[in-house]
Amino acid sequence: IIHYSEDPLEFIARSLAPADVLFVEGTEEDKSAKVAVDDDKLSLAIGREGQNARLAAKLTNWKIDVKPVSNFEVKEYEEVLPNDSELDIDIDAIETNVETEVETEVETNVETEVKTNVETNVESEVEQEVLIEPSEVLETEEDKT
Repeated sequence: IIHYSEDPLEFIARSLAPADVLFVEGTEEDKSAKVAVDDDKLSLAIGREGQNARLAAKLTNWKIDVKPVSNFEVKEYEEVLPNDSELDIDIDAIETNVETEVETEVETNVETEVKTNVETNVESEVEQEVLIEPSEVLETEEDKT
């Protein structure tokens, strides 16, 4: 069973099951797609004598080119991936933000812990004061007379 999808690239990936498709790229204009699978799963994706790939092409009405991921060249994706200068990542700012967040979290946890301990100690002291033996009260009254 192949679950239908409105997205043709998703439908192509589903139609090649049980192979795990790593990515699909294609163009609507010429209805052609390139599919990448793990190198060791290529035969599973293509099927015996190309049966799986042909079935996927018939189902989707697209031309499908199944390749192992190792055949895809890096230069095919250079236009998609930004170079280092375009990333504009300020590592120092990220580290400072992380340190600030950690310090704030630690301070909050310490304050909460201290407050809880103080409240527990106060409650404990109040309970101890309330637990005075009746004989102590009697002795105190007798001493007054």
